[in-house]
Amino acid sequence: EFVANVFETLCSILMIHDNQNTFVKLEGVELMLRMIKARKVAYPFAIRTLKYTVENNPNACDKVIVAGGLKTIFPLFMAKGLKRKGLTTELSNGKRKKKKMVDPKEIEQTICYIISSLLKNLPNTSISYKRIINKFKDSSMEKVDRLVELHGVFVSGLQANITGNQKRNNDNVLGLEFQEMVNVQIAETGLPREEAEYMVKLGLGYEEVQQSAVIMGHLICAAPELYVHIKTQLFQNIARTSNLCTIPGIAVIIKELANTMIVDQESVQSKSKGHSSTENMQKSPLAVMFNIPTLKHRLLEITTILEHEDEWGSK
Repeated sequence: EFVANVFETLCSILMIHDNQNTFVKLEGVELMLRMIKARKVAYPFAIRTLKYTVENNPNACDKVIVAGGLKTIFPLFMAKGLKRKGLTTELSNGKRKKKKMVDPKEIEQTICYIISSLLKNLPNTSISYKRIINKFKDSSMEKVDRLVELHGVFVSGLQANITGNQKRNNDNVLGLEFQEMVNVQIAETGLPREEAEYMVKLGLGYEEVQQSAVIMGHLICAAPELYVHIKTQLFQNIARTSNLCTIPGIAVIIKELANTMIVDQESVQSKSKGHSSTENMQKSPLAVMFNIPTLKHRLLEITTILEHEDEWGSK
């Protein structure tokens, strides 16, 4: 419990950007990676700490790559060795009980968040960004298969939480419990119903769906072979009946995420040479250059490409 509280405090501290930079400077990233690789008691907390370290911080993201973090992160992404880990504790009556310390589901969600943050924050022309893309190309693209699998699991979990016990015919069915949660959210915050529904959905698993969608969006825009493989796997996925498991659906998810972000207007730069995202897409749809150096606009660029899949998908 003490160890958990220490890491919770550290995660709270890392919500401040300057503290993230200090943590990186003091080799905190390297320490977290060593703890994760060792797979001791504190490694789930180290994973969570790494999540807060890389959030909206390109410097921290690059440090993870340079420090060899991909070799540590991707085995967890592939769920290697997660289910067998535990901790034996002694009870007051002298008996011993095996207490499960690692929640595979939570690890999967956090690792997806970390990979999503790396792709979102690193320049798509950087070596570090390309190293992540190449990881997904390795081993017959088994990591892409795993990503699509996780996306389907996240979508199915979200739909189950939203619809409750009702039989689902489409993505718009809302369970009574979900509607009650939205009503409570409206009463407590005064938000419009649409925004209240979005906030409740985040708590029911939509955030995980967003992160896996963002990763797929980056991969689709990075290489034609990744696009083809993702599209094929999405069609074969167990949750393929959901609109959220299609490329247009992924575009909607990413666009919704981007539109919730607050952009510092002073940091927004005009696009170089006056080319729109559509013009860039027509020239090189799967190797588009992001001209606006903000996280929100990078996501919107990806959305634009995915929305025009009919124009370049068959080429």
